[in-house]
Amino acid sequence: MRAICILLLAVLLADRASADPLRIMPLGDSITAGNDNFNLTPGGYRTRLYGLLNAAGYDFDFVGSLATNPGPITDNDHQGHGGYTLAQLCETLGPSVVANQPGVVLLLGGTNDVTVALKNDPTLTVAGIAARLDALLADLYNYRPAATVFVRTIPPA
Repeated sequence: MRAICILLLAVLLADRASADPLRIMPLGDSITAGNDNFNLTPGGYRTRLYGLLNAAGYDFDFVGSLATNPGPITDNDHQGHGGYTLAQLCETLGPSVVANQPGVVLLLGGTNDVTVALKNDPTLTVAGIAARLDALLADLYNYRPAATVFVRTIPPA
């Protein structure tokens, strides 16, 4: 899946007519922020993606209101909020998308929804999680209809 996303991003970057860098917003929870139990690389997946796109010579800019858990890269901007559910991401999304105007959004969220559902609230269902994802995607479209959005599945635990 990661290879497909990188390939699609490369195609987007290669086919652009704009002289401005492609604005990429990594959006999600602690995995996006780079604070996860599965990938102890500083900066999380952003570090590897940055390296691959930079090595290929693409003109891009990571955007977001946060630069926490920096990786060994020069562009650590992101919109990854540790512990956030899809509903919390949705509640805080607007100002950052409006301010940063991403052309691409890399959404990796929902892990906390599943964790909360399994541990604390058995009434939370897969359908409910899917509805919150739909609401988040609808808000993304309302704020930035021209953006390309990639949604990654929740990593196995």
